[in-house]
Amino acid sequence: MAVMLWLLVWAGPASADQWRTLTDQRDVRDIIYSEGGLWCATSGGLTGFDIEPKRFESFTNIDGLRGIGLARLAAESAGGLWLMFDNRYLQRFQPGTGVTHSVDALHNDDKLLRLNNIAIGRRGVYVAYNIGIAWICRTDYDIWVWQDRYVHLGDFPLEEEVVAVAVEGDYLWAGTAVGIARGDLNSLAPLTWENFTTTDGLAGNGVRDIAVSEDGVFAATDGGISLWDGSGWSTVSNRRDITRLVAGGGTVLAVAGDGVYSWDCAAWPRLGTARNRITSVTADGQGRVWAGMLRDGLSAGGIALASDTGWVEYLPQGPATNLVMDMNFTREGDLLMVGGRGGGECGLSRWNGSHWQIWTAPAQSGRFYGCQSRSVSPDLDGGVWVGTFGGGIARFNPDGTVDFYDYSEETGSRLIGYEGHLNSVLASGLTTDAAGNVWVVNRSAADGNILICIPRDFIQGPRPDREWYYFHHSRINEFNYKLFEHVVVDSRGRKWLATTDPTPSPGQGVYAFDENGTLDDSDDDRSWGPIAGMGSPQVLSLVWDPAGYIWAGSIDGVYYLNADVSDPESERFTPVYDLRDEPVNAIAIDPAGNKWFGTNHGVEIRSPLLFQYEVIRRITTEPPDMLPNQVVRSISIDPRTGWAYIGTDEGTAALLTPYRDYGPVIEEVTVEPNPFNPNDGRMIFTGSSLANDASARIYTPDGRLVRRLSHDEAAIGWNGLDDHSRRVADGIYLILTNSSDCRAGQGKVAVIWE
Repeated sequence: MAVMLWLLVWAGPASADQWRTLTDQRDVRDIIYSEGGLWCATSGGLTGFDIEPKRFESFTNIDGLRGIGLARLAAESAGGLWLMFDNRYLQRFQPGTGVTHSVDALHNDDKLLRLNNIAIGRRGVYVAYNIGIAWICRTDYDIWVWQDRYVHLGDFPLEEEVVAVAVEGDYLWAGTAVGIARGDLNSLAPLTWENFTTTDGLAGNGVRDIAVSEDGVFAATDGGISLWDGSGWSTVSNRRDITRLVAGGGTVLAVAGDGVYSWDCAAWPRLGTARNRITSVTADGQGRVWAGMLRDGLSAGGIALASDTGWVEYLPQGPATNLVMDMNFTREGDLLMVGGRGGGECGLSRWNGSHWQIWTAPAQSGRFYGCQSRSVSPDLDGGVWVGTFGGGIARFNPDGTVDFYDYSEETGSRLIGYEGHLNSVLASGLTTDAAGNVWVVNRSAADGNILICIPRDFIQGPRPDREWYYFHHSRINEFNYKLFEHVVVDSRGRKWLATTDPTPSPGQGVYAFDENGTLDDSDDDRSWGPIAGMGSPQVLSLVWDPAGYIWAGSIDGVYYLNADVSDPESERFTPVYDLRDEPVNAIAIDPAGNKWFGTNHGVEIRSPLLFQYEVIRRITTEPPDMLPNQVVRSISIDPRTGWAYIGTDEGTAALLTPYRDYGPVIEEVTVEPNPFNPNDGRMIFTGSSLANDASARIYTPDGRLVRRLSHDEAAIGWNGLDDHSRRVADGIYLILTNSSDCRAGQGKVAVIWE
């Protein structure tokens, strides 16, 4: 009961939560210059770039953004920014202040499927979308509202999709697949529209972008670039691969498939050297040209500055992907991430709390980096193992080298693909056991060897003649089934495997296998399964609970099994009934024994009291929660710090929790940061400071008590306030902790408000 009271207290005040969001912001969709800096719309949020110190700054949902994926930006003359999101939200962002306004009504339009472009004029903001143009304006009550929408663009078809929009004085220009429409903003609603097509001199009817400059209105079309000089259209370029047009730096910049071109009133000379995968372009206050880059297997993304000799690239810090399929921690406490949707995202990300290292294409090459990474596990010798779906496995060695294993002579052919595709090695499940051996599931292996053990003596000194141990699918309870993808190891050393195929077939489910510590002797092997009780054969997650249970998340809910028995097959899986029909993509067990279930609608934290199913907390995308996306793919909790990392479809959220392993007794009291600036976050107790449910008290040097912290409050951290919610003064403070077994510890912290 004491545990439950602790958990319920933590689930209370939202103000106690401390969140972080970790996203990949290398994929730049749009770039603009405003008020001395660059701003980038990325797939991982808004990124600012201070040109002089060459420093990036990241903004995500933690900063009030209504989404993670940004599509376009527009800048007001006063420096405010308009943000256009993939999820159809529209917000105004003021640098130095943050989000000031959201336009929710636009998002709620049933006909609105996608936002394409944005422009700012004297009367407000104009948004191009799938059935026309939306006009957003400011009311007397300082609220931005959807004032009107334009779906009758002259003689064009009703609700024709608008892909480009621009404002030129009192005219509104709309680019569509059938030509350009110009609306007179001085006319009464509905606006008076004039249409232009190839019969009027346009180079092509399919419009990609529109830009307004002193020379006139430029339109990039599928037939070339056209210029409106106030009286008619003329073709100024026959290039048909122009995707973006931007007026800036006293000219018009055009983005083509091989670089950036600048209008000089007669021709389009290229800036810098040839460069592909440019998504957007802008000019800064000194006329220098900057490009936003696509992130894929051939481009690292980020931004680049044009020069006479080429492009100077700058990359923001962050993980390699926003889609995180698995996470883990090194023995040093570094966070490991794997996942990705395709080239440029797949590989390994490692974060030490302040700096990211990423191994992914294009910096690294080979088949391994082109396949989605599904699992990551550190070994006991400083290496990190990564399993992929199609590219085999790799060990990232402590010396910085990488060893690959798949079906090729070059890498030793220690794994094999499936029938007809022997080079496509589906080795997406792996784990490390207590002895330091690494276990790998080779799904659909053509030779039938679906479970493989890489012994520690090989890891410590890999040589071609050193043996791996292979276990044929027929040894796994004599079933002829090979589509296994998950593997975990329990406290008895047994290996638990699960299938993930959505199509029902004999032999699917969860199995247990025990080689009894004799890798080279099959006579004493034992196996069990498929164990009864599972509803769906499609197992999405599998985890060992130190309390003695196996938890399996499937497409239709979550199940548990008492696995701490001599004969697991005598048991059967039991469903958690109120999570039926809910896909459980991820499961984690925190140091307090709570179960974290990641679903398509967020996270549920359940009590360790197995048969009561108390829901401690539900975590979603709605404030005060801060998930970047409601579809959760992975969860990992650092037992040393209590930070819970939740990987979603659009980034990773980190939540500071009281669930950490403080050890059995207080050895010393340590905190970080020290010195401590409360404006930057909370002071966290580290190490064994709060062992055995210790509470904390904070005193001035002359012995005056300023703050009492219960164990749960101390676990979340001190915010620099006293017991009356007043800021403490700068200075040195004494910290005393007392545990339930009457042990005490003390430490000091310097508080500096900045």
